[in-house]
Amino acid sequence: MMDEHKYVLAILKACLRLEHKAQKLYMAFAAEHDDVPDLKARWLEIADDEREHIDFWRSALEQCSKGKFQVNIDSPADVLGKICEIDERSGNIIQQFTAYGNTAEELMLAYIFEAYMLDPCFIGIFRTFGFLHENMETVYGQHLQKFVDIRKTHCHDQISLHIDILGDILLKLYRLNNELSHDSFTDPLTNMLNRRGFFNTISPFLNLATRNKKSVGIIIVDIDNFKKLNDTYGHSAGDKALKTAAFIIESSLRKSDISGRYGGEEFIVFTYNAQPEDLHALCERIRANIQNNSENLCGNAFTISLGAVTGNIEAPSPDAIMELIDIADKNLYRAKISGKNTYVIS
Repeated sequence: MMDEHKYVLAILKACLRLEHKAQKLYMAFAAEHDDVPDLKARWLEIADDEREHIDFWRSALEQCSKGKFQVNIDSPADVLGKICEIDERSGNIIQQFTAYGNTAEELMLAYIFEAYMLDPCFIGIFRTFGFLHENMETVYGQHLQKFVDIRKTHCHDQISLHIDILGDILLKLYRLNNELSHDSFTDPLTNMLNRRGFFNTISPFLNLATRNKKSVGIIIVDIDNFKKLNDTYGHSAGDKALKTAAFIIESSLRKSDISGRYGGEEFIVFTYNAQPEDLHALCERIRANIQNNSENLCGNAFTISLGAVTGNIEAPSPDAIMELIDIADKNLYRAKISGKNTYVIS
């Protein structure tokens, strides 16, 4: 049986094969429309999109192959099996296709192929490697819209209801899968990363930190007297405080920092290449911003306590980062017993 890293490499190679197959297909469509320059240009533009997708998967594969980082994919054997099945089925359909030059039939095949690429497993992998191209999901949505645009501008004589329906389904399926993937990694109340999303997102940076011998920082943030706030003003006020804290925390971070809801009234922040003085400044900025803005934004003033730690990790494993989290949690406790509305760093 393959280890998890080999499964990830096999998954990335399969994704790369599919994108090459799509590029070749759309180039073939373009070659059939020399007599319609605008249509030819649209198919070439779509094929060029595939070049960007290929670069995305190739970059992920190269960096994983060189050991620059490792990622965790849920049930990698199942994901690989699904992608290989899609690879085989799409290949069979393309091999049987003979209606080159017929725009309506070409669109039908393109819709089918792109629908395969909207399997939830692909959306999950996109999110896993999203740090390589922060706008890739948006780019792919724009890519799908181009097929619908071809239908609108070049199928007036051949248009049929099922092509319209398939185009609408394709866009709706993309949006739905994105929402499902987003929901699985996101806390619904605060719209921050949930615990699963947080650990999945920081995983590549743990690999980079280990490889490059860079320090990382962890901050645990806890709302002071949250139970009293809930008991005094009600759970809706508690929810509003959580959303306010999440908003202020995220507004206080650098673009490179990663935050999430850790559970209950606790939040967590990860910083890469963290220096002690930077962590002090970040903790104080979050603390002060909460103290100064919570009442205006929430209607009820509240404060927070923070526990933080900076250090190096020897291996990009869950145990290694959990050791730092445990230290940050103990520092949070020290901040609480020292009077709250403060932070402790080690």
